[in-house]
Amino acid sequence: MKKSTVYALAVVLSLVAAVVFSYCMATFTASEEVFGVLSVAAACSFTLFVNKLTNAA
Repeated sequence: MKKSTVYALAVVLSLVAAVVFSYCMATFTASEEVFGVLSVAAACSFTLFVNKLTNAA
C-alpha cells in the first residue's frame, strides 16, 4: 500500500473514533471525562494524520 492510502485510512478512522467518543461522552455522563479525553486524543490524531497525508501526497 502507498503511504498516502494508509494515511487516508488513518484519517477516516480517527474521525470516526472522535465522533463515537463524543457521542459516548454525551450519552454516558458518569464517565464523560474518560470519553472526553479519548475524543480529544482522536481529534489530535486526526490532525496529525491529515498533516502526514498532505505531506505524503
